[in-house]
Amino acid sequence: LTHPLLKVWVSKLEVEGLVVDYEKRLQSRGNSKFLESMERAHVSYGKERVRLLRLLDQDGSKSTNDTSSNSNANLTDVSVGRSKEGDVSTREDAFAEMTYASRLAQRWKSALDETHGVAGIRNFSAIKCLHAHCAHFLAERGSREPKHNVVGQWVMEELPSLYRKSFVERKEQHGKASEHNVEE
Repeated sequence: LTHPLLKVWVSKLEVEGLVVDYEKRLQSRGNSKFLESMERAHVSYGKERVRLLRLLDQDGSKSTNDTSSNSNANLTDVSVGRSKEGDVSTREDAFAEMTYASRLAQRWKSALDETHGVAGIRNFSAIKCLHAHCAHFLAERGSREPKHNVVGQWVMEELPSLYRKSFVERKEQHGKASEHNVEE
């Protein structure tokens, strides 16, 4: 989630305890459609992450050394500042150059595979981060086959009331400040 105002508003929802409220709503008996929807969204998210990583490997294999054939390639082969060939300047650059296959070989599978959903969560009936759900919901709206992140939808539905509430609070604070100035 990159929009500064959305980040602030979603943070306010988290502070107000909506993560717990939404989790209870998601897990409530008689509303299995919410959980089923989120399971589809989580699985879709995990598959899309793997798809994008594989695309990155295909498009971004600009490295002079092909690490895909070396399952033992790791970041310890890269000293800070230079690789063996002298073409990588940081450990982060070295990581970016590694292929999906070598990342999996380095035990990243548990963090990058398809079994992890939105925000890397494994338990699809739990909620970790409203920002991630909101971003996923907004991103999937343009998809040909949206999987419907219902938690992200709830966040977006809550934002207008949060905006009105903050507008009223600002107006009241401005009124109090005006009253205080008049009294002086």
